[in-house]
Amino acid sequence: MPLLLAALLPLLSPLNAAPPGALQDKPVGVLLLGEGGSPEWDRTVADLRRVFSDRTPFEFAALADGRDMQRGIDALARQRVKTIVLVPLAIFAFGEEMDETRYLLGISKRPPAGDAAQPLAQARLNSPCPLVLARPLEADPIFVDLLASRAKPLSREPSGEALLLVGQAPERLDARARWLASASDLAEKVRQRAGLAGAGAYALRSALPEEQIELSRAGLRRKVRELRQAYGAVLIVPLALTTMDTDQMRLAEAVDGLFARYDGKTILPDARIARWTEQSVALAAELPVLRLPAGATGASPAPSPLAAPPPLNHSPIEPPPALARPGEQNHD
Repeated sequence: MPLLLAALLPLLSPLNAAPPGALQDKPVGVLLLGEGGSPEWDRTVADLRRVFSDRTPFEFAALADGRDMQRGIDALARQRVKTIVLVPLAIFAFGEEMDETRYLLGISKRPPAGDAAQPLAQARLNSPCPLVLARPLEADPIFVDLLASRAKPLSREPSGEALLLVGQAPERLDARARWLASASDLAEKVRQRAGLAGAGAYALRSALPEEQIELSRAGLRRKVRELRQAYGAVLIVPLALTTMDTDQMRLAEAVDGLFARYDGKTILPDARIARWTEQSVALAAELPVLRLPAGATGASPAPSPLAAPPPLNHSPIEPPPALARPGEQNHD
């Protein structure tokens, strides 16, 4: 009998009179934003649901899709969360989808221009609780470590090898320049982490007439030759979340015949994404929370009290000991 009473006591506790959390507000709900639509995404979302299921309400919605994002917000609000942290599982903080997401949240006053120079006009999002937008992967140390682990299986003699990150080129010229600067900075951090001799980045264009695609591939061949002349072997790592992205870039076709090492391994799936997501939620939850403006639905821009989160400060990655580099010129 004493053993039976001991087993029943937790069930008789007032805090357990209802299912856990049924009568209590939850401090934070998580809305993961991403592309979806591939096995890599399905596995990643399923892994994150398991990570957050016991303690934090979790939903997934398509990035920049106002209707799906509103569904996710409503689902979290029904679970009585006090704050919703939106985590964009994207590589960089810029780009058309991130611009559209910031507009939907009220961070940007005007919608980004559409394909025919017409502004996109999705309805602004409504939420009964504060929303916080976390930062994408960018140069987070966890992401740098993940990319370094993609390069290391291709490496044989790090002191004579260069890393080349290859990603999808944005359509706008100004966005391409920003992409190249950000990707080059990321490549250098990955080089340091992997202990390689050199690094570079290349934006491959694929949504063009075939002759323009071939010009972009010719640029990739030139970049590989430059890195080989300066450092030796070239390790190509796709700056792409899934094979759906590398297929869209036709990257395997572009690197075919190049004197470079490439295995097609993409960012997802990876167990470190769960750790990065948890960290992003913890950091974003500490930011000041601001509510969406009242009546912010509809196409017309509304005054925006939301501000983009301040940059997150990460401790710098210490470079490895200096490596001898063949040649005198740096072609990065």
